[in-house]
Amino acid sequence: MPENTLKFAVGVMLTTFGIFWSAERCRGALAGRRRIARRRVLAFVVALSFASVTMLSAQAASRSHEARLRAFGRFWWDFVVGDDWRAAAGIVIAIGLTAGLVAEASDAWWLMPIAVAAILWLSLRRARD
Repeated sequence: MPENTLKFAVGVMLTTFGIFWSAERCRGALAGRRRIARRRVLAFVVALSFASVTMLSAQAASRSHEARLRAFGRFWWDFVVGDDWRAAAGIVIAIGLTAGLVAEASDAWWLMPIAVAAILWLSLRRARD
């Protein structure tokens, strides 16, 4: 038997007996109806427990999906932007300028190496200061 199933069953039994014994202590609350009362309390606790587990599982599944999406987005933000958003913006501008030069039917192979070197130099200069 899986450990979590065993824990669930023990929790249901303890809760059922706790409610039953608490009600039994009230004078006359269960007079002559102990078996029926135990079954009804057990049915109530089991139904409430399964409903709670179902609701919490659905919340956990949606939270884990959202958390995975958030982690995926953070990875790409860190990968593209990193510590210096100015460097990422400079590279995007350089890509745009390169695309513009290519659209004008001119050679643009030389722009990206110069842009990357300049952006790297500026980034290192800011980091040093």
